[in-house]
Amino acid sequence: MRVAIDLLIAEKEPGGMLFAAQALLEGLTRIESEHEYVLITAQPRAYQALVARSNIRMYPVHLYSRRGLLIQHQLWLPDILQRVRPDLLHVPTFVAPIGWHGPLVITVHDLAFLHADQALPSYVRLYWQYLLRESVRRAQCVIAVSEKTRAELINSWSVEDERIFLVHNAQRYSCEACARATCAVYRQAVQKSAVTDTDMVSVIL
Repeated sequence: MRVAIDLLIAEKEPGGMLFAAQALLEGLTRIESEHEYVLITAQPRAYQALVARSNIRMYPVHLYSRRGLLIQHQLWLPDILQRVRPDLLHVPTFVAPIGWHGPLVITVHDLAFLHADQALPSYVRLYWQYLLRESVRRAQCVIAVSEKTRAELINSWSVEDERIFLVHNAQRYSCEACARATCAVYRQAVQKSAVTDTDMVSVIL
């Protein structure tokens, strides 16, 4: 299975979410896996060591400016995914492109923005509130990094419990366990997508 991992938003603001995504990638190189991973990244040099020793390859993206990245991400990624042709898309930091309709795994770190509306610019609030919620709605599987986040998804957005999988952020000492748990979620997402497609065909017939 070819898994595209979208790192563009994570790379926008280096911090805990990017560190967790990089630790996950490290874990994926250490476990035996039948999957091929394609990293969609604006920082290809950061992953050269991983690519050299694993079934990971890169799709470098040249960003003309960091300004407007949230919009660029929505505009460019559907075309990139058409070229990569993944079986599944994993977005480890929140929002998937609207144009992707295949199997989808979204990692949600928290919903803190719901409680900090006045501290955020209006366009950022709209982005997180609507595009993130739409991404979560479309995802076959949603990874919550904590019990608190899991509860927020259920209580604030009425996300079905069976679509939420608790996988704590990878740390250097636990990256292999996180990678195995995440691969299990990938398999669940593809299975759920196949069931949905079969149901749709049955309805049409």
